[in-house]
Amino acid sequence: MNMKAIRYHEFGEVDVLKYEDVPEPEFGDDDVLVRVRAASLNHLDLRLRSGKSPRPVDLPHIGGVDIAGDVERVGKNVKDIAPGTRVVVDPTVKTPKGPMVIG
Repeated sequence: MNMKAIRYHEFGEVDVLKYEDVPEPEFGDDDVLVRVRAASLNHLDLRLRSGKSPRPVDLPHIGGVDIAGDVERVGKNVKDIAPGTRVVVDPTVKTPKGPMVIG
């Protein structure tokens, strides 16, 4: 699958953002793949991109902590959500199974 993302490889102003092809993430038996339909940038994203956040940031980094989309694929151990489900994801809220997904 060909995936696109707006991400940055260094800290700075808006000019560090690049729209580029990204590798498909590894997919496991407990994972859910969401096709992102909308994502927003907020104050946290601005602080992360500027390098002024106390949170560690792995580079390159894809911004957007508020995500809405459709479930594309689920791992064989996932029982509580199905492909085609519309979801809201908050990757900053962790559960024992990963980021919080509301569908």
